[in-house]
Order: sequence, then structure tokens, then C-alpha cells
Amino acid sequence: MKPSWHFRLKRPGETNRESVHGEFFSSDAIGDMATALVREGIQNALDAGTAGECVTVRIYVSEGERVSQRADPVDLFDIARDHFAAPENGLNPERLPAAGEPLRFLAFEDFGTSGLEGDSSEPFQPRGDETNRFYHFFRAEGQSDKEASDRGSWGVGKHVFLRTSRVGTMFGLTVRRSDGRRMLMGKTVLKSHYLHNDYFQDGYFGLSHKVEGDLVLPVEDPAELDWFAGLFKLERKSHDPGLSVIVPWPHSEIDEEALVQAVVRQYFYPILTGDLEVWVRTPSVSETFLDAANFAEEGRRLDPDSTELIDLAVWANGLSASELVVCGMPPEQRSWKWSESLFGADQLAVLRERFNAGDRVALRVPVTVRKRSGKPLRSAFSVYFVRDRDSGPERPTFVRDGIVISDVAAPRTRGVRSLVVAEPGALAAFLGRSENPSHTQWNADRLKPEYAHGCVGDLKFVTTSVQRIVAILAGSEADEDETLLDDVFFLRHGQRGDVPSERPSPEPKPRPVGFRIEQRSGGFAVATARTCVRLPRILRVRVAYDVRRGSPLKRYSLMDFRLEEPPVRVEVRNIDVLRCRDNELKLKILDRDFLVEVSGFDVRRQLYVSVVEDDEGRAD
Repeated sequence: MKPSWHFRLKRPGETNRESVHGEFFSSDAIGDMATALVREGIQNALDAGTAGECVTVRIYVSEGERVSQRADPVDLFDIARDHFAAPENGLNPERLPAAGEPLRFLAFEDFGTSGLEGDSSEPFQPRGDETNRFYHFFRAEGQSDKEASDRGSWGVGKHVFLRTSRVGTMFGLTVRRSDGRRMLMGKTVLKSHYLHNDYFQDGYFGLSHKVEGDLVLPVEDPAELDWFAGLFKLERKSHDPGLSVIVPWPHSEIDEEALVQAVVRQYFYPILTGDLEVWVRTPSVSETFLDAANFAEEGRRLDPDSTELIDLAVWANGLSASELVVCGMPPEQRSWKWSESLFGADQLAVLRERFNAGDRVALRVPVTVRKRSGKPLRSAFSVYFVRDRDSGPERPTFVRDGIVISDVAAPRTRGVRSLVVAEPGALAAFLGRSENPSHTQWNADRLKPEYAHGCVGDLKFVTTSVQRIVAILAGSEADEDETLLDDVFFLRHGQRGDVPSERPSPEPKPRPVGFRIEQRSGGFAVATARTCVRLPRILRVRVAYDVRRGSPLKRYSLMDFRLEEPPVRVEVRNIDVLRCRDNELKLKILDRDFLVEVSGFDVRRQLYVSVVEDDEGRAD
């Protein structure tokens, strides 16, 4: 029996199924397709690694060289082409490969891993404590047998490979560490679609099961597997445990430069610690190889914007445990809180001296993780930071189990670069349980079913750690916390309406401000200040989605939104709109009771809003 594609018929009365898992890895959730692919692919590889062994990942992107589509031993796409072209199947018809188009592909291989273990013929979800990574990779959506302590546990990470393909398709060739079995299967995820007078669901590439008509089994014939490995230029040999994923016709934005930059930014920490090495190559570009030995130099060269962070991470990784200052542990039975009492007098003196001198500071923070059931578990995280008076307000970089959690709602700290690291253990599991499917954010609501009362405060203890430590070292612990709202709605310092801004010393006489800025669901509003002393004449409002590094306004893209186009809505009262274009509003205030409400932004992203008075009253 030759392997081929098998598409399951939709049964009468069966619920119409439209997969949405690819949305977890959309550009607004993570940034771009290359970043999503690197984040999720390497995350899965690290989770499948063997303790104490370095995981190696190889990413190869072909450049459209013509790949043979001979039918010996099998035509990889035979009947699938008709399903790719079926109307309303969820694929973009403008992006489908043209007839005769060379087969460009991406190969993502991991080594030093276990491969897809489990019964490959199991048609149903494993029960109880059973694990089956083969089943969960190919046959399940939104299900996983990973633990919360793993880097990924939502069971949707593999869908990034499907989303990367213009035809929503991937192949997986695995060699298993446990028994040496070598298997190949393919999958395409389409919406329910109509073809040849029938409705179909997803398709699988493999061997049809004789008894279970809908069950497709993997290919294990050595000749066919050798042909497949040669066709896609795989480095994996028949004895190399791990997984090789092939993405046919990846989107054009997946190129060598984007992939390398994503590796540098997302996985600098496990590369530096020696847990990961990555090589990326294309036929026309010399190979890029990153490991612990060369990363410091190569990382700075490949991504100059990350130089300061890389320098801090290199220094942090070179420290011994005895070189970290260990602060006191918050009380075990209460929500964790920052206070000067966590530090001894001698510790504070040393830390303040280092910080004020511009030296790097390394701090170990012990905590007690409290679940609703079971004994409290001791754990810790590390905080590394340095004063940089030339930098603006920046959020810390958070790392959990080696993966960067890129969109943590943490307060910004002006003039400080920082890195917060949670190593494997009880705290990493706690943080992992709070994450969204794309592992970019922490949300305390996800902790409440499993963790003890106070978990909201415990999470805040981690996310505000840099800001609170710096406040303690600066001797301003009792000062008003002016950045508490930065984690949900960042407003430019010094331009906040009647929201307090940072006060320089000595404090100048404040200029009366006649407006205030309010957060709204999916937007914001600008209105008369509660104590309006002087009515503004012209206001200039600029908006952007917030970014972890750099200026949000400079990084605004027309692809994000345009204020003059749906779904964004601008509603005004006692205001003349002089300008509404791209991300900018210019407003003429007509009366003391004025209001502008702007809505329709992506609720999953944080807004950066700048409002200033235009003293000259110019209207473009």
C-alpha cells in the first residue's frame, strides 16, 4: 500500500468545525511569523530534550529550487491539490502556489530530543496519566500531555507550523529514542469545505487503516522515508532521535535574516547557558551557527539593538551562586510583598553603592509557592539590573525556563536595564500556568483555580520586582508609585494630563493642565481635567501599540490600524477634528465640557497614548 492523502468526510449532523488555533500565533500576538515559528518550534524541542543534554535545532529554508515531484515512491500532494483550491477552505486563494511553481520549503529539525513517543495507532485521547506525544502532535487540538512546568503546555504550539505554510500543511518525520522507530505523517488543517459533491474536514498523509476508516497511520517503509529525507535535504539519519518538520511553501516573510534575529531575541538565554544551539541556513547564505561559545559576539553582530541585553545576560550567566545577593523571603503564609525589611542594613548599603556607581547588580529572591493542595514549595528567581542614565522608561526582560515572555504587563523603570530569570522549579511552573497560549503574557486569573489565595499579589511581586527594588535602593519606597497603570495602559511620562508624572529634582512649578486621559476597553478617552485650571486650545493625540524596546510611536505601522478607518471609531463632543489620519488626531477644543472617545483597538495589545498641547495652534 502506497501512502497518500486522506480527507475525512463531514458526517450528517456533525458540528461545523472551523479551526482558530492559528490565531494564537498571529502577528498581533507575537510580532511576526518568523518569531512565532522560532518561539514555538524551539520551545517544543526544549521540552522534548533529555535532562543534561544540549538540544540542537536546525532550520533550513530552501529558495525555490525545483524539487522533484516524481511519483516514485509517492506524489506528496496528489489529491490534496484539489482540496487546497476548494472554495471557502480557509486558505488565501491569492497565496496558493501557482501551477508549476517550484516547491519552496522550510525544514525544522531538533536533535538531542526524544522524538514523538506514544502509540501511533491510538485514535482517542490518552486517559489518566498516560502520555502520547505522537497523538497530541498529529491528532489533537488544544490538548497536550505537557506539564505546567514545561515551556509550552497549551497544546497549540504545533499549529504555528501549519500557519507558516501557504497551504496549511506540515509533514513530520520522527525517530524515537525509546524504540528507534522511524515514522512519517503529514497533516493539513482546512475549514469544512465542499468538493466533489461532499463536505470534507482536515486531511492526513499516510496509510489508511483497514478497520478504522478515518484513522491514518504513519509511513514506516525505509525506502519511502529515505526518499523523503533526501527530497527535503534533512540532516536526520535513521538513528538520530528527534523530530523533523517540513513546511511546504512557507510564506515569503520567512527568510534567513528574520529567523536568525528571532533566535537571538527569543532564545539568547538557553544558548548562553549551553542548553541550546541553533543553526540556520539557506542555499545562498553562509550558515549561521549560534552556541554558548560564540553567542556573545555573534548575537551583538546579528542584532545590534539587543547588545545591552546580551551584555547583561552574558555577565549574569557567568556569575556563581555565591556572587548573587540573596534577599529575605516573604512570609510563607501571606501574599508576597516588597519592602525594605527583606534586606539587611549591610545588604542595602552594598546594593546602593553598586547601583549608584553604575555597577551591575545581581539579586536572588527566594519565595514560597503555595498551591491550594499540597505542601508549600520553596523556589526563587534572579534579578539582574544596571543603571543606564541614557535609556528611557523600559520594562524588564522576563525569562521563564529559557523562553522570553515578551509581553509581560510590568511597570517601566526609567534609566534601568534589567533581566528577570525564573529557572525550572515551582515558581517557573507557577508562572507557566499563568501564561496565554502564545506564552507572551502572564495573567493572574489563570492561577486562581490551582494556587492559594494571594496568587494575584504573588505574580505582581515578580512583575514589579525591578521597579520596587530600584525604589528601595533609591530610598523612595514610600513615594507614590506613578507607574502602576503602565502595565495596562502606558501614557508618555510628562504628558499624562492630570495623571502624576515623574518629578525631577528640584521640582519645578507644575504647569496647569486642562485634560485627562482615561483607559477604556479597546481604546481610550481624552476629556476635561477634573480640576481644569486652563482650557487647552489645540490637542495633538498620537497612538501606537506598545513595544518592549524602542519608541512605540516610531514603530507604528499602517498595518496596525488607521484612526480614519474601521474598526477604529472616533467620537467627539465639543471638539472640531482638524486632523484624523494614520495614528494621529489634532483636536480644536470648543467648550470646557469636551470629550473624545477612540475605540476599536485590539484588546489583546497594550496602547501607548501621547497627548500634548499644540501651543501654536497649528492645523495641518
